[in-house]
Amino acid sequence: TNAMLCSVNVRLKQSRRADWLSQLVDPNLREDAGKKEESGISTNEQLHVEEVRTLAAGAQQTLHTVLGLLPMDFAVWLDGSSYMSARLHGHVKVQRKMFAGGQAEGKPHVETVVMTLHPPQQPNSSKAVRMQVAMEATAGGSFHLTLSSPHWMSNRSSVPIELCDTVPSVGAVLRVDGDAPEPAPFSLSLGGSNAYIRCAAFQQGGGVPSAFQRGINEALAASRAFSIEAIGYSSTVEVGLPGNRFAELALDVSAVGSNIFVTLYDRYVIRNRCLVDLEWRQQRNEDDENNSFKAGHCRSGGHTSGSGGGIHGSGCGGGGDGA
Repeated sequence: TNAMLCSVNVRLKQSRRADWLSQLVDPNLREDAGKKEESGISTNEQLHVEEVRTLAAGAQQTLHTVLGLLPMDFAVWLDGSSYMSARLHGHVKVQRKMFAGGQAEGKPHVETVVMTLHPPQQPNSSKAVRMQVAMEATAGGSFHLTLSSPHWMSNRSSVPIELCDTVPSVGAVLRVDGDAPEPAPFSLSLGGSNAYIRCAAFQQGGGVPSAFQRGINEALAASRAFSIEAIGYSSTVEVGLPGNRFAELALDVSAVGSNIFVTLYDRYVIRNRCLVDLEWRQQRNEDDENNSFKAGHCRSGGHTSGSGGGIHGSGCGGGGDGA
């Protein structure tokens, strides 16, 4: 079961001997030579089973070719056509216990293990995500695997952002484009709960900035810190943009079930529902630049130039109530 809020790819791989049942009951048990000859099957023969599925958010898939009582490799990856080309991937060994406590009363036995998804060949990356794999063994003999992740970032603003850990050695843990269609999972450092937002496109000047200039850029681009565990927190944050501009965004921290959401919105949205093109500006200085505004389009954001001036954003279609 995919209890994640985004689609995932999963793979189950298992290798077992032809006489897997006798080996499961007694690993030292051996069939006599006469039985092996009569069956025509070698006890050393290996059977290899592999199942690959793509699961949408909330989807379930039933598999009949793998045996839950035997060990199997459970792999998960995000955003990629294969395990090795994925943005994040990881795997863990899973196995159903033959006799699990509580089954005598008909109650399922549930164990939870942590699986870490990380960029390929970067197991210690700051962008790694810790997921939970719940393994449920029922009295009927079935074996259920459920994927979940506790922390999610939903960027509904028009600004591409990076979510950063306040621990200096960690830095950015997630990059999300503006108007992202799906929430994305993230993890802070172990025991950490404070984060901040910065614009992913922020860079001053041309070429590759020096380490000193990069430090200045990041400091200017960063919002103030907030706690991802402060359920019900709602505020506005400012992040720096290229060209000495700032974006004022609305930030909410909420919980749905066991999931914690950090959600960003554009604070201001202006829709032009007239039949003519308009120009507009938030005038702070006489030489403030006008902004073009096409008929039937909208501008969103809350971006300002310097210490004030100018809402900015991309066209996002007409209709809906004005704000």
